[in-house]
Amino acid sequence: MPGVSSLTAEPDRLVSTGKERFVQRLFNALAPTYDAFNALASLGMHQSWRRRTLDLLSVKPGETLADFCCGTGDFLELAAPRVGPHGRLIGIDFSDEMLVRARKRLVGKVQVANLELVLGNVEDSKLPPASVDVITCGYALRNVDSLERTFAEMFRVLKPGGRVGLLELSRPRQALLRWGYWLYLEQLLPLVSRPLVRDRGALDYLSSSVKGFREPEDVLRLLGDAGFRNVRRETVFLGVCSIYLGEV
Repeated sequence: MPGVSSLTAEPDRLVSTGKERFVQRLFNALAPTYDAFNALASLGMHQSWRRRTLDLLSVKPGETLADFCCGTGDFLELAAPRVGPHGRLIGIDFSDEMLVRARKRLVGKVQVANLELVLGNVEDSKLPPASVDVITCGYALRNVDSLERTFAEMFRVLKPGGRVGLLELSRPRQALLRWGYWLYLEQLLPLVSRPLVRDRGALDYLSSSVKGFREPEDVLRLLGDAGFRNVRRETVFLGVCSIYLGEV
């Protein structure tokens, strides 16, 4: 049975900005109900969007996959059968409560040779250069302090020929769809998720972070500026989510 190695660090020392401290506290508080909330908020579709991301990345047996901002381990669990028993999975997050849930979810269930859960900051992952074949990141680009530093770190740790797949919420282009999207995020979702998320501030952050996130063209440009080639975007579910892709 594969074990879990976990690099230890003081959680407070992993964050240095006001945004990072806020996000760390927010997700530590959300951790106990995070999976249930994700399923509810996405109408049960978030796992299919993750699978689509992995499909586009063509993850192969024996590869090393690192999930940046891994949360409770969704991407790692889905990637395990693809990297196979001789592959390696690395999950990095600065929320220690999220990693507690990831460990419970994955230990004894994923059959890979090496599984590592790292308490760390994705802008400075401490991974060796050119050591990873694939990087994933799900619904977390809005939460990092600097996209530029995050993309540069991803590029640094990927091997030549490595691939990145970033799944993120986005704003539908069509006006009527966008209106319905904001109505859902700001009015309906807070009502139906009340048993799971008591803190209205967390839901306010969700909608405000989507509204304030970079335009897709900016994300693709920043990936290119970091050195990635063949950068592109695929949308899912009427533009509610985007999958950003690039290669080293």
